[in-house]
Amino acid sequence: MSVDEDTLAVYRNRVDDYKKLVQGVKNPDLDYFLKCLPNGARVLDAGAGPGLDASILKEYGFDVIALEPVAEFADLIEQRGIKTIRDSFDSITHKTEFDGIWAHFSLLHISRDHLPKILSNFRTAMKPGGTFVIGMKLGKGSKRDKLGRLYTYYSTDELIKLLTTAGFSVFRKRQYRIVGLAGDKESCIAIMANS
Repeated sequence: MSVDEDTLAVYRNRVDDYKKLVQGVKNPDLDYFLKCLPNGARVLDAGAGPGLDASILKEYGFDVIALEPVAEFADLIEQRGIKTIRDSFDSITHKTEFDGIWAHFSLLHISRDHLPKILSNFRTAMKPGGTFVIGMKLGKGSKRDKLGRLYTYYSTDELIKLLTTAGFSVFRKRQYRIVGLAGDKESCIAIMANS
């Protein structure tokens, strides 16, 4: 599995806390992503959490599939009427199926040596000219936060190189700071790329 069990366990045990953290958060990256998608686009929300972003995508009339390995989150997503793949990122072996993939702060739990494979699989799963969004925390190395979740940190240049190597063409990036579930304020980046 591409995400370690200790990290998944934290999310299983903090479902309500995580829902409260992300509920009602205005996301300019999601707003921009919505504008990039064609009418009726097929979209993968990769690491969908409680399904809030997937729900917004569905409201806009997109054909949404959520990927979520945490059963408690997957239950919430399915209650919203969204098709859900209850599996890890490794399960995405589709070919030219998606107009967009939204991986907003989910791939940051993937180990450094495994991320290139996931990005390559995502690129293969996308239609030509599709839009991919990745949100990550900026920094160096890997470490667990005080809740026990494993994070892998990257520089902007590292991420762009990984995306380019996987066959993506970066067209937008935005850096900012957020306070996460562990309560720490950290530097982040959202990068958008075309397949």
